[in-house]
Amino acid sequence: QASGADVLGWRASVLVVCAVWCAGVLGIVLSVRCNPRLHRAPPWVLRSMQSIGLMTFPLYLLHSIFGATLMGRLVMLGMSRWTALAAGIVLILLVVLVISTWIEPALQRLVKRGLFLARDRWPGRSVMPARQTGATPAEAEKVQTARAA
Repeated sequence: QASGADVLGWRASVLVVCAVWCAGVLGIVLSVRCNPRLHRAPPWVLRSMQSIGLMTFPLYLLHSIFGATLMGRLVMLGMSRWTALAAGIVLILLVVLVISTWIEPALQRLVKRGLFLARDRWPGRSVMPARQTGATPAEAEKVQTARAA
């Protein structure tokens, strides 16, 4: 069984790796420096930027395993490595978009609901801290005492 690197025949130069890293750092610096201008962008641009930002972590988690495996299989099936690269990029971006748009928010809602239920069932805990309800500490203490009884 050949590895993905053997099949694809790619040997990345250290200079290429450093150039990609430098481009990423430059992008971070520019986004911080241009932040006030970015916030004046139209709402659809801001939503798009937020969606792209939310896609980065699933992309980070999946690109090397899923993308490299997919590309290696496509090359083994006879596809050129550049076509396999393009197909891999498109497919991994679609998978990540589905994860960040539908799967991750649904899982977040489930986890939050479970954590809130666990917190509410914890003995001696109020449902909301005093600072969120606007109650004085003495009033919050009365509520906690009543719930514990």
